[in-house]
Amino acid sequence: MFTGANSGRTYLPRRKIGHGWGIYDRITAVGDVGGGVSGDLVARDRAGVLWLYLGKADGTFAARTRIGGGWNAYSDVIGIGDADGDWRNDLYAYGPDGTGYLYRGNGDWKAPFGARIPNTTLKDSGIKADLVF
Repeated sequence: MFTGANSGRTYLPRRKIGHGWGIYDRITAVGDVGGGVSGDLVARDRAGVLWLYLGKADGTFAARTRIGGGWNAYSDVIGIGDADGDWRNDLYAYGPDGTGYLYRGNGDWKAPFGARIPNTTLKDSGIKADLVF
């Protein structure tokens, strides 16, 4: 947490927020996607299940909520902020061939992202996605 320019410290001391994170192969900060007061985390387990950890005001996270399966089809998932200008944070996922998909945030913590929208920006750029992310 930022403590202010005049405090002499940029961040508060680190604090343990949980354990067992090794069950995930991807974790990304997505900002507030659940309509709360704090930033949230999305984590993908090795079976391809996507889990949402809602941020709490004290810097910790609520118990995880399953928000989907089949995410192991993607090489990575990345929280990218508000990509479509609707004031809701979004998620980007891309596959091994560089084809990407935008998942628009909708503010519903039970199912925070809408249907995927194909996005070929990385694939058409000639840039290998694994070098970018």
